Formats: sequence, structure tokens, C-alpha cells
Amino acid sequence: MRVCIAVLLLLALHVQGEECQKRRFGHDSVVCVCDSTRCDLPGPAPKPGPQNYILVTSSRDGQRFHTESHQFTSTPPTDAGILEVAVASPQQTMLGFGSSVTDAAAIMVHALSPHAQENLIRSYFGPDGIEYELVRVPIAGTDFSTHPYSYLDDYIDINKFRLSSEDTELKLPILLRAQELSRLPIKVLASPWSPPAWMKKNNKLNGSGELMESMWDPWSQYIVRFIKEYESAGVRVWGITSQNHAFSNIELCFTGDLLGVHFKDSRDVITGGMRGLELEVVDGLGGGLGGDKEEESPITIEMTSSEAAGSWVTRGSGMDSRPSSAAIGSAWVSAVVVSRSMFEARSSGVMAVDLLRGALNCSRFRGVLWELHRLTFAKRALNVPCVGCNDRSAVHENISTRVLVRNETVRSLNAEPTHDPPDLGSQWLGSAVNCPPQWVQGITHKWNSCEWSPEAMRDWVGGSLGPALREAGLGRVEILVGDEDRRKLSKFRDVLLGDAKASEYISGVAVHWYTDLAHPDSPELTHTHLLYPNKYILYTEACVVPGMDGLHEAVALGSWLRGELYARNIIQTVNQHVTGWVDWNLALDTTGGPNWVGNTVDAPIIINPEKDEFYKQPMFYAMGHFSKFVPSGSVAVPSWVRDGGGERLYTTAFIHPDRHLVVVILNMDESAVKVSYKTDFGGYASFTVPGKAIQTVLLPLDSTRTHPAAMYAKTTQEGCTGGAMNEGEEKLLGCHFLDHI
Repeated sequence: MRVCIAVLLLLALHVQGEECQKRRFGHDSVVCVCDSTRCDLPGPAPKPGPQNYILVTSSRDGQRFHTESHQFTSTPPTDAGILEVAVASPQQTMLGFGSSVTDAAAIMVHALSPHAQENLIRSYFGPDGIEYELVRVPIAGTDFSTHPYSYLDDYIDINKFRLSSEDTELKLPILLRAQELSRLPIKVLASPWSPPAWMKKNNKLNGSGELMESMWDPWSQYIVRFIKEYESAGVRVWGITSQNHAFSNIELCFTGDLLGVHFKDSRDVITGGMRGLELEVVDGLGGGLGGDKEEESPITIEMTSSEAAGSWVTRGSGMDSRPSSAAIGSAWVSAVVVSRSMFEARSSGVMAVDLLRGALNCSRFRGVLWELHRLTFAKRALNVPCVGCNDRSAVHENISTRVLVRNETVRSLNAEPTHDPPDLGSQWLGSAVNCPPQWVQGITHKWNSCEWSPEAMRDWVGGSLGPALREAGLGRVEILVGDEDRRKLSKFRDVLLGDAKASEYISGVAVHWYTDLAHPDSPELTHTHLLYPNKYILYTEACVVPGMDGLHEAVALGSWLRGELYARNIIQTVNQHVTGWVDWNLALDTTGGPNWVGNTVDAPIIINPEKDEFYKQPMFYAMGHFSKFVPSGSVAVPSWVRDGGGERLYTTAFIHPDRHLVVVILNMDESAVKVSYKTDFGGYASFTVPGKAIQTVLLPLDSTRTHPAAMYAKTTQEGCTGGAMNEGEEKLLGCHFLDHI
């Protein structure tokens, strides 16, 4: 491994910031092509001066980190929106931005030639790149591996623990090179997907399955051993999450690209059949999502009595679906409704299943198991026949709503089953609130996973994991709980954060983005911050899955919309107290893999090993507009644009550790927007944010002690500034702004 790093050092070609080598792949924007000899690098981050401000712009039209310096003017424009930043109202201190070095990402990076590898790693971590500071690394395998595995396949003998070749030959060399390139310490966050199979009740790495209570201490020692192995290899572990997707069975919530039906009162579900149930169906989702708001025609789908019989009527705007009755003669229902407005809207970026959750409220589901299968659909045509229709090949071209019907969509069982549940193995599987235990054990996931209850997680963290880390001299390692979607925060935070014993070891909460697109303003983040202000919130996983944005491809090379979705979510979550944002795979192949269960997704960098080149997507530049200019130690401050800009202009702002102002503006509208900002010095920064663009604005602040910016000056405190530590060490130890006021 050291030899590999030495080779990379010798090959560290000084590629100056070339222009983006643009290439189109049929989507709405471009990628920038890099190979072994060329790669666009933004260079060192610029800084504003007393007389000038700096604009850095990326746009759908092809600008990538286009940088301009402008002088302040003495008079404001008369037709511009007013940017206001509340620098005297500090919010959270930032931990940074980053990505995940999965097995799949590492495999693809190493598929490039050494020179191209170096350009990719520099693009992410170098001072002339976008300067990621956070890296999430899985503990053993995930679905983004080529096979499932653990580090300890033999029963209990911790002395047989061994890192895999995926670690020693692939991931660790990348992490070591990233550390060498970075100006600031890389914070490595380790996350487990599954314990060894023999520790789980189902004796499988996948298939969910709970950790046996007798294995709590061995599992804690396994994690301790992982940290020590990585640190002995030269990679310091900053933190761990307690379990990736620990609470899948808390409620009927899942990711996917389908809508479904809801049994309004599942108490009427009778084993062997369903009688007289009332169905609610979500459709007509145009309102507020960028789609049409026209009235959609009523739809009736008739199914054979052996499958199901039902009808419903939809309305056109918002989530105002109307229930209707359906007599169902069997325990099999076969209908899935997909909104035309969602899949044809270019800017909706909403997962259908999340809309279902938002409209119907997961907490109302009782005693219903769903098995969902991903569908491949055509955007402007209905190519799936109605099951049981008179004309079984019927295509309803006369209605605006798209209706897809499939025979294995929903299974319903008695809320108190008298028989064992079936093995419903599926990657699109969720469960109901308060499922009977015998049902929960029957729920499976295709990828590496482990299911916890909040109460078991609380007792394990407080009674086993936390003490094990301290006893091993690793008490400095941050423990983040959750690693779950935002909508589940209220289901577990009080159990974990409200418990004195567990909370003693917990530093923060890890959140995934997958339900955010449908619920960008849901209050869980703010409520969690207000209830537990001493625990930070960190976004630890995000990627675009097929169907999330109306595209059925896993990889959409050059999709500006996917870059917009990243930027909008970062802005919205930072404005709700989030301290950092970690993307999922650092890089993937052109199919969105490798992934051993076929769960392919998109990534900011896509690698084409046959041509020894890689493609920087709009998502890469969206991330860079934050990571490059908002290092750890920056402080978020409120910002907004008044008297102009509209609802599709998003802003977030920060005080940089060097005490200048950083404002990131996303314009999702087609039209350009003029913006003006009055400086502390009396001058005006007047600039234009192009349509479909992300712009980072760097502005000077008056650093005199009489100005609110003086609040951000560092002060000497025990354990912080004034000792022998450098700035990076201070930040790693938590010497943040809020410690100094």
C-alpha cells in the first residue's frame, strides 16, 4: 500500500486550472471530461478585498466555477432584489462537506491509470480542487460492493479480525492520498451496514435481521478493532455512525419511484380476503412541484375479481386526492398510480413514494406490508396494460395522468396474523408502524443491513459501544446516531438523545436526504436542534436514484437538474441547522455501479475506464460551490433576498474563519435575477445571477471590534486557541465559534 502512495506522489502532475473540456450526453447540460493529462481545477480559493467582491458561477449553459472580481459601486441599482445577511445572528458552526469512499468508488478510481487517478483525487481533496473535508467510509461491505462480506466470519474470535483487500488495496490508498493533499485534516466517518452474519438473528449479512443481544459487546469490539486497524494504517477515524438505516421498520417509509394505495382501515383486513375496504390513492401532484395544475380526468381501473376491483377519482392540483370505495375480493391488490405532472415536470425532483407519505401520513398505516418493485416507465406514453381491463393492452392516451398497473405491488395480511408471514425479500420494502414482532422478523432487504429498535440502540450505545470506545482509548471518536431519513427523526430522537446514559456518548445525529425532496420544509431538523441544541446534525448520505427527478436512468450524464437538487437541499438543510453534507459514492461507473444487488444510482463523478477518463457532473460543481468556500469552522448566518428573486431563488450564508462573508445563491428559474448587497463600508455589490445557475459570492466584512463581525474573532480559551494546536486541530477538537461567545 505504501508503494502505491509513493507512485502517486511521483505522478503528482501539476495540472493548472484548465478550462472545462465540455461534452454532452443528451441531457440538459454538460460534463467536464478529465483524463491522465488534462483536468479542470479551480485553483486556490480567492478572497475578497476591501474594494472588491468575487463571483463564482456555474450554470446550465456550461459555466463551471467561472470567477470574476468586481469593484463596489457608490449607488444601488433600482431594479434589483436586496440581499440581506444577518451576520449578528450566528447559527451552527460547520463541519464541512464531502463524499463516501465505498468499495464501488474505490474500484472505479483504481480502474483509471495512475495519472488519471491523481487528477480525480486532487479534484476532490487538493487545495486546487473543491477541498472536501469529510469522508464517509463503510465498515465492511455495502450494496456498493461486488459481494457481501464481513471482517470476521469465524464465531466470536476477535483475534481473527482482518481488514479486506477492498480496504488495504483500494480504499486506504485513496484516503491516505486525500490526507496528503488536503490543507485541513480529513474527518473520516465510519458507518456499519451489517454485523457478521453469525451475530444476527437471521444469520445473514442482508435480510435486515436484528443483532442478538448476546452479541452487543462482540459487535462493539468489532467496531473498536476496525478503528484501530484504520488508524494503524495511517487514517485517523473522526467519528462513527451507530448503524446505516437502523430504523427501517419504524414506519411505512421507503425510497422508490412508485405511488400506491392505502387501506384506510386495515382492521377490516381479513386473512384470506379483504372486504369492503376504502382506498385512498395519491395522484394529481402538480401543485407546487413545477408541473401543470390542470384538472385531471377521472380514472377508473377495473380488475378481475380474482385480483381486485376498485375505482377512484383524482383531482388536479396539490395533494388533494379524494377517497372512494372499492370492493376487493382477494388479498392481492395490483395498482400503482404515477403522476404525469411529477414525471414530466423538469424541476419537481420529488420521489413519488415520499409524496404518498406526505399526503397520507405514515403513522396511519397499521398492519399492512407492502412489497414494491421498481418499474421502468416511459415519460410520455403509458406502455403498461391494465390488468383485468376489457382491453388488456389498453393505453389511456386520452387522460393526462399516467397509470401503471402491476400484479405484485401490494400484499396485505391480517393485523394479527395467525400464520407466519412470507419472506418478502425486496429492495423496495417497508413496514407498518407497530408491526407485530413476528411480522418485523419477516421483513428483508437485499443489501447488507441490520434492524434496530430505538430502545435497543439506546441501550447498546449507552451500555456497550460508548464504554468500549472509552476503554480502548477512543473516547474522542464522535458517535452519531440515526443515519436515517429526516422523516424518522421524531421517531427515535427522544429515545436516544433524551436518555442521560446514551446521550453522554452521542455527539450528533446523522441524516439521509432521501425523503427531503417531497418534504423540504418539514420541521424535524429544526425541532431536533431546538430540543437538543448540544447535539449537531450532519447529513451523511445523498444520491439521486432512478425516478427521483423523473428520469429512469441511474446515471444521467450532464443533468443540471440533479445538480440543482443537491444545491437546493444543501441550502435548505443548512438553513435548518445542519452542520455539513456528505454525498454518497465518490465515483461510479457509467451504469451507476458496481452494486451487488443492482441498486444503481448516480454520482458526481462517473468513470469510463475503457477510455481512461472521468466525467465531472453538475452535481460535482454544486458540491464545490459549498465545499471550496465554506471550510469547517465557518459559521452559518441567516440570509434572504427581498423585493425580488421569487420563490425559486435560494440563499444561504456563512462567516468564513478568515472573517469574510460567503453567500451561495441558487437560481432555479429560467430568468436571470439582479441582486444588490450593501457592504459594511457603504458601497454596493450589484450583480446578476443567471437563470439556472449556482453562484458563490465572496464579500469583505468590517473586522473592527465595533462591528458584529468582531464576534467571530477567536479568543483564548483553555483547550482551544492559545495552545500549541494548529487551526485544523482546534476544529477537530470542537473549538468552534459557539465556544467563543
